[in-house]
Amino acid sequence: MQNQIISKLGVILNSEIKNEYEVVYILSRVRKIWETLDKPYKYNKLIFYCDWALHTSINSTGRVEDELKQFIYDVFENDFIDFKHFRNEFKVFLEEFNLPKSIVEDSEKFNNFRKILVDIYSDTPLYLRGNINQKITLNGSTYTTKNQHYGVGFSIESI
Repeated sequence: MQNQIISKLGVILNSEIKNEYEVVYILSRVRKIWETLDKPYKYNKLIFYCDWALHTSINSTGRVEDELKQFIYDVFENDFIDFKHFRNEFKVFLEEFNLPKSIVEDSEKFNNFRKILVDIYSDTPLYLRGNINQKITLNGSTYTTKNQHYGVGFSIESI
């Protein structure tokens, strides 16, 4: 079963990703492959990002709690909002399963993928509980090719 999922994922990764449904499909296949692994703690950040795309809200943020807290305290210097954690773990995942890596290695492809991700995530707020009761919502992204600047709009609310 895992080989069939990997094969299907490889086919779509070799194509040009243009639509939300393609990104959701990719993330759902990554999640399915992960479920077959003997090490459920592996790829924690990647799986968080997959779950984020596949649910209506996220109340359990333990996989990336430290990153989210850091994001709240320093929104301008943060790997979470730049998707660096996602990109790094996704690349390692793709390497492990010998899948095409251009989606994470080619900046233009990754920026397009990331823009679609932000559009998907804008429908799914993140809820941080405990000492910090916050709701994080993404609300769009911008990318300018002239200076290669990428930005994500977001809101943080106390709950």
